[in-house]
Amino acid sequence: MSPTSVLFLAPTIRAGSGGVADYCLRLSDALSAQGIVCHLASWNECDRDGNEESDPRERRLFLENAAGAGPRAKTKRLQSYLVAHQVEWVSLQFVNFGFARRGLIQQLGGVLAEAFHGRRLHVFLHELWAGAHRGAPWRERILGGMQKRQLLRLLSTLQPEAVWTSIELYRWQMERAGISADVVPIFGSIPLSRERADEWLLRQLPGNPPASQRGEYLFVGLFGSLVKEWPFREVLPHILRLAQHRRVVFILFGRNGDLTAFGDYVDSLPGAELLVLGELGETVIDQVMNSMDLALATAPAEGIFKSTSALAFLERGVPTVALPRGLGPRSVSVISPHPSLLLLNDELEKNLDALGATRSPQPLLPTVAQRYLNLLVGPPADGNERAPASDTVTTKL
Repeated sequence: MSPTSVLFLAPTIRAGSGGVADYCLRLSDALSAQGIVCHLASWNECDRDGNEESDPRERRLFLENAAGAGPRAKTKRLQSYLVAHQVEWVSLQFVNFGFARRGLIQQLGGVLAEAFHGRRLHVFLHELWAGAHRGAPWRERILGGMQKRQLLRLLSTLQPEAVWTSIELYRWQMERAGISADVVPIFGSIPLSRERADEWLLRQLPGNPPASQRGEYLFVGLFGSLVKEWPFREVLPHILRLAQHRRVVFILFGRNGDLTAFGDYVDSLPGAELLVLGELGETVIDQVMNSMDLALATAPAEGIFKSTSALAFLERGVPTVALPRGLGPRSVSVISPHPSLLLLNDELEKNLDALGATRSPQPLLPTVAQRYLNLLVGPPADGNERAPASDTVTTKL
């Protein structure tokens, strides 16, 4: 009996090209370790060597070409690949803006249905539609209404066996639209260890304080882009009150974007300073995250579990502060609980104290891989869960 095979179709699949690409790569590695034959197909990338077909040993397919292939040309190549490799399952990793300009996918369902014919289909909705939050501009709401109709038509056309999404808010929105979806979390983008970078971080500060002074500082981490709408002037004073006598160091790393306004504001705060590390390798990012006393999430609390940067902190047990966007009476009910997630409200200080000093890293990749295994091959006959490839947590000896 041949092993189960699956093809992940995403906007991009090269490492570092986006959160969904990194998700597919890490997930396919975990599933491959369990005997699943994994293929990846990119909707928007060209083969760097200009070849019409990718190396079959790599199980990678790049559907774009230098001339700019249309949807039908892409799906014909995709269909040929699925037939040639006898792929059983297709997992459509859906991001509307990744599959069409302005996220308008009117023709996508029809052409994909041809390519997927005879395959079992799973759809993971990483995004839904624009303009669903309270106060969205009218242009965004109009665009979102068009995206919503076209997404529902896509699902109606494709008739997937399973529809998943990453957050409770999206599940609730799909339920209101008449679609049953399961919530399956995504996972952080950085592999875990227990290594720390406290002394290295202290050496980056003015005066090069010694390791013995670590307790005099509150390290507050922010990884990735500063979302323009994130109200840092509302968030940061809360953090300074939590610090009490300690000096707050806001440590930013990754691709943060324009930091001018944020930096000017931190400079105006007594008892605070800014340390910008820029882009770092995965190993150093892991160590820096492990050294944080607190983390800030720029994603709204309702959507924090689709932010790989925020999840990387949560998986490490770093208390992570998020601000609810405010979706009316449903707002709190669609925020999934997590032992390290702190909402920016009147209970912040009490909840932070309740976390205590103990951290329990909880990598999500093994759990997610198990959900995919159960979908692709079914639960074990004996009722005992398989042990998916672990996202190893190593301890320095």
